[in-house]
Amino acid sequence: MRELMVVDVEENDFSGEVCGATSVRCITWREGRVLLVYSNLYDYFRFPGGAVAEGESSEAALAREVRRESGYVVKPDSVKEFGQVSCRCKNEDSKESISEETILYYECEIEPVPEPVEYDENENKEGFIAIWMNPLVAADNNRDSVKKSRGANPALVEREERVLRILAGENK
Repeated sequence: MRELMVVDVEENDFSGEVCGATSVRCITWREGRVLLVYSNLYDYFRFPGGAVAEGESSEAALAREVRRESGYVVKPDSVKEFGQVSCRCKNEDSKESISEETILYYECEIEPVPEPVEYDENENKEGFIAIWMNPLVAADNNRDSVKKSRGANPALVEREERVLRILAGENK
């Protein structure tokens, strides 16, 4: 899978334990807009997706997380690699460790009608909502959200902004 970018937060203290993870994100289009998940609490957009569970394939995790966060069902035969982002930053759960995450972005098609979403406690707290957005409008919002320090993880918000801009540039 092609490398979209490497995000390495400079203030990392690399003396701590390193924790690794893989996540997946869905890129799907409808009438010039991309499906995103919006956080009402922190005012940012991100692609639907989440962590790959131990023993789970990336494609299975993608289908599970997209269904859970947006209600849409991924068409399995439509999943194609888009690119990956490698991140290294302080672990939010344990400030004494470093999180190394690989985020795999996949383009895919979805069924036209969504089912009910299944947000977890944190997603409910953030007021997540699935929404179709112009990628540049969402990217600009994320840039402004980071500038205003609204409380979201800035590395996550900036990463999604950059991927939205790459996506918009490739789909002119």
